[in-house]
Amino acid sequence: MRLALVAVRAPSGHSVHVRLSSIFSACLVLVVGCADRSDATLIIEGEYRGATQVLALTVTSCNAEVSADLVETATSVRVAVESKGGDRRADCTDGIELRLDRPLGDRQVIDEHTGKVAAVVIDR
Repeated sequence: MRLALVAVRAPSGHSVHVRLSSIFSACLVLVVGCADRSDATLIIEGEYRGATQVLALTVTSCNAEVSADLVETATSVRVAVESKGGDRRADCTDGIELRLDRPLGDRQVIDEHTGKVAAVVIDR
């Protein structure tokens, strides 16, 4: 099987000859490599439901598969939200619900990606 050479113009204006198989491989790596990537997703706001110890968060992804890592300490609840897929150009948000091991109390909810305290409404 013989593969064709393709001339590609570089930003400098020079022509570069590339094997078609190299272009195909690079495109495949970009498509496959990005398809399984998770993105840091920021917390917009939250609601704590005291009766069930559920922390419901609204996050910056849109129609994505959302997951979170949660670390509870005596003074804070640190949350790192990740998302896969979705529509980055759409104007919408996603939500995720997390069950805490113990009541929120006076602890602050911290967005691990920004280090900022998230605004949380408490529903007792």
